Amino acid sequence: MKLREKLVEILACPMCGHYPLKLVKIRTDGEKVIEGILYCENCKRWYPIKDEVAIMLPDDMRDKSTDEEFYKANQDAFEKNSIGKDPYPKPTARSSGDRISSISRPLRLTMPSWPAATTGWMIWRAPRAPCRKG
Repeated sequence: MKLREKLVEILACPMCGHYPLKLVKIRTDGEKVIEGILYCENCKRWYPIKDEVAIMLPDDMRDKSTDEEFYKANQDAFEKNSIGKDPYPKPTARSSGDRISSISRPLRLTMPSWPAATTGWMIWRAPRAPCRKG
């Protein structure tokens, strides 16, 4: 699916679940965002939009060299919107009291079993891991 401006309203950060994400448009074609940045104001992470595709992966699945290349190519857009260079900011505790270790639960798209299978895809969040103290 091509990324359109209206779709951004329902996207959530894969690391902290915050939404809506801030959209920084770099290159557009009508309503289509060809190149841009999705920025989470809660956890300060950014996700690149390349060729109309938002690359929203958790930190452990991201390629740091690709993120650095994207930053260098679009540095003026980052600076203009006060977005930091580091796409993997240091973890902080959530306001609800949860520790950051519980944030790293991945979001997965799963197909539900019958009869819900006829309604389409749904989002499933992995169970919480116990908090580590220390």
